Amino acid sequence: MIRRAPFTPTANMWGALLTASRVHKNMHLAKLAAEQLLAMEPEKINNYVVLLNLYMSSGKQDEACRVLDTLKRKGLYISAACSWVTVKKKDHMFFFKDIFHPQSSEIYRRLDTLMKEIKEFGYVAEESELLPDIHPDELKTSNAYHSERLAIAFGLVSTSPHTPLRITQSHRLCRDCHKVIKFVTKVTRREIIVRDGSRFHHFKLGVCSCGDYW
Repeated sequence: MIRRAPFTPTANMWGALLTASRVHKNMHLAKLAAEQLLAMEPEKINNYVVLLNLYMSSGKQDEACRVLDTLKRKGLYISAACSWVTVKKKDHMFFFKDIFHPQSSEIYRRLDTLMKEIKEFGYVAEESELLPDIHPDELKTSNAYHSERLAIAFGLVSTSPHTPLRITQSHRLCRDCHKVIKFVTKVTRREIIVRDGSRFHHFKLGVCSCGDYW
């Protein structure tokens, strides 16, 4: 359909196809869309990362390694993701497995409790999608404390009940974190707005405004 369009396909069009292919696990279309995107935007890290995670979640380790080799050859690096939340007019920033916040102990206790609560509501981890669009070191971690989860936990312990949380994420949300946040809004009855590297997500009562396409 894109190729038959009466105009030159844009990067956004190929990006939409890549996202849809990722959701429906259509590797053939995903590879086609990724190749077009990489030709149009050869320096855009996110295109490589989405393709990397597609290969990793599909068990295609060799292809994933080739993507990493391409990144190294081009001198491109995937920076560590960070998330921040503003509470009482002060920004609080978190990184993967961050332990440097003064309230770290309380944050981790709240997050651990929260994970138990959402499991009781039916949450099951996306085992094949625990691969965040962030630094490759995190790909080896099966029980990661991703930065957006820490930011949300901090927001929950630092604001009054029912206060909406607004999180900014430097990278694209991974599928598992997206799923976790949907359950968190169902359990806590909080609205959570996340601005990630791709778009805005408005989570409310277990549903996201993106319709699970991002």
